[in-house]
Amino acid sequence: PGESWEELNQGLPLTTDTTFSPTPNLWNGDYDVVRLLYADRTVPGVLWVGLEDVGLYYSSDHGSTWEPRNEGLPEEVTVWDIDIVPDVPDHLYLGTSDGIYSSSHHGMSSERTNEHNSTSHLITINENNSQQIYVYGALGLERSLEGVLTWEQV
Repeated sequence: PGESWEELNQGLPLTTDTTFSPTPNLWNGDYDVVRLLYADRTVPGVLWVGLEDVGLYYSSDHGSTWEPRNEGLPEEVTVWDIDIVPDVPDHLYLGTSDGIYSSSHHGMSSERTNEHNSTSHLITINENNSQQIYVYGALGLERSLEGVLTWEQV
């Protein structure tokens, strides 16, 4: 394992500006900066990539091809993290540069949650209680005990 590698970027957007990144030559300098790589625990072969200022991309074939999943996300958003609701695998939450977004249909479209609109770098959902969500971002560590309805500092 790990003795040979291949590029898996068919469908990922090309960048035209590499000056915004401290690592401008990521993937030979042709592709935007990856901020998230997530392997879906519930569906083999499903991968998610969050790109700086570009949004979310999805692959159902182990990364051979990619498609954007940005409906409902603002332009030039960075997706920092993703977590899938354990007991509802089609429902996911995104931690972005514009706050937390929710999708109830496997990322086909997303909408911003009303109560949390600051940059969210890390997001995790309690496996035993999907109403309990933790976020780390611009406001420090926060949690919701009511499925993103209200937030409190931890």
